[in-house]
Amino acid sequence: MSGNGVQDPVGVAVVGLGYWGPNLVRNLHEVSEAEVVWACDRRQEALDALARRYPAIRRTTRDGDSARARSDARPYLPLQPARPDDP
Repeated sequence: MSGNGVQDPVGVAVVGLGYWGPNLVRNLHEVSEAEVVWACDRRQEALDALARRYPAIRRTTRDGDSARARSDARPYLPLQPARPDDP
Protein backbone atom coordinates (compact mmCIF):
# COMPACT_ATOMS: atom_id res chain seq x y z
CA MET A 1 0.00 0.00 0.00
CA SER A 2 1.35 3.44 -0.87
CA GLY A 3 1.70 6.24 1.65
CA ASN A 4 -1.58 7.87 0.64
CA GLY A 5 -3.68 4.81 1.56
CA VAL A 6 -4.21 3.72 -2.06
CA GLN A 7 -3.50 0.08 -2.86
CA ASP A 8 -0.55 -0.41 -5.23
CA PRO A 9 -1.41 -2.39 -8.36
CA VAL A 10 -0.74 -6.13 -8.34
CA GLY A 11 2.04 -7.05 -10.75
CA VAL A 12 1.05 -9.81 -13.16
CA ALA A 13 3.12 -11.99 -15.52
CA VAL A 14 1.32 -13.42 -18.58
CA VAL A 15 2.98 -16.47 -20.09
CA GLY A 16 1.73 -17.36 -23.56
CA LEU A 17 0.54 -14.82 -26.11
CA GLY A 18 -1.44 -17.14 -28.34
CA TYR A 19 -5.18 -16.61 -28.71
CA TRP A 20 -6.12 -15.51 -25.17
CA GLY A 21 -2.87 -13.91 -23.98
CA PRO A 22 -3.20 -10.55 -25.79
CA ASN A 23 -6.85 -10.33 -24.72
CA LEU A 24 -5.88 -10.95 -21.12
CA VAL A 25 -3.13 -8.31 -21.31
CA ARG A 26 -5.60 -5.80 -22.78
CA ASN A 27 -8.17 -6.48 -20.05
CA LEU A 28 -5.62 -6.31 -17.24
CA HIS A 29 -4.31 -3.04 -18.69
CA GLU A 30 -7.78 -1.56 -18.18
CA VAL A 31 -7.90 -2.50 -14.47
CA SER A 32 -6.26 0.03 -12.18
CA GLU A 33 -5.62 -2.63 -9.52
CA ALA A 34 -3.42 -4.70 -11.89
CA GLU A 35 -0.26 -4.06 -13.86
CA VAL A 36 1.17 -6.51 -16.40
CA VAL A 37 4.90 -6.40 -15.70
CA TRP A 38 6.09 -9.40 -17.75
CA ALA A 39 4.97 -11.17 -20.90
CA CYS A 40 6.57 -14.40 -22.07
CA ASP A 41 6.18 -16.23 -25.36
CA ARG A 42 8.43 -18.43 -27.49
CA ARG A 43 7.56 -16.40 -30.56
CA GLN A 44 9.47 -13.13 -30.91
CA GLU A 45 6.85 -11.81 -33.36
CA ALA A 46 4.16 -12.14 -30.66
CA LEU A 47 6.33 -10.15 -28.24
CA ASP A 48 7.05 -7.53 -30.91
CA ALA A 49 3.31 -7.05 -31.55
CA LEU A 50 2.71 -6.67 -27.81
CA ALA A 51 5.57 -4.15 -27.52
CA ARG A 52 4.01 -1.91 -30.16
CA ARG A 53 0.86 -1.58 -28.06
CA TYR A 54 2.33 -1.85 -24.54
CA PRO A 55 5.99 -0.76 -24.63
CA ALA A 56 6.38 -0.67 -20.82
CA ILE A 57 5.74 -4.41 -20.40
CA ARG A 58 8.98 -6.37 -20.05
CA ARG A 59 9.17 -9.27 -22.50
CA THR A 60 11.11 -12.49 -22.82
CA THR A 61 11.23 -15.56 -25.06
CA ARG A 62 12.66 -17.60 -22.19
CA ASP A 63 10.48 -19.99 -20.24
CA GLY A 64 7.89 -18.56 -17.90
CA ASP A 65 9.68 -19.76 -14.78
CA SER A 66 12.66 -17.53 -15.52
CA ALA A 67 10.37 -14.50 -15.93
CA ARG A 68 8.64 -15.40 -12.69
CA ALA A 69 11.94 -15.71 -10.82
CA ARG A 70 13.10 -12.27 -11.99
CA SER A 71 9.80 -10.55 -11.39
CA ASP A 72 7.71 -8.95 -8.72
CA ALA A 73 4.71 -10.39 -10.54
CA ARG A 74 2.09 -12.11 -8.45
CA PRO A 75 0.02 -13.76 -9.82
CA TYR A 76 1.70 -15.63 -12.60
CA LEU A 77 -0.71 -16.60 -15.40
CA PRO A 78 0.53 -19.45 -17.63
CA LEU A 79 -1.84 -19.88 -20.58
CA GLN A 80 -2.27 -23.10 -22.52
CA PRO A 81 -3.03 -23.28 -26.26
CA ALA A 82 -6.74 -23.00 -27.04
CA ARG A 83 -6.57 -26.15 -29.17
CA PRO A 84 -4.11 -29.05 -29.01
CA ASP A 85 -2.81 -28.19 -32.51
CA ASP A 86 -2.01 -24.53 -31.64
CA PRO A 87 1.72 -23.72 -31.37
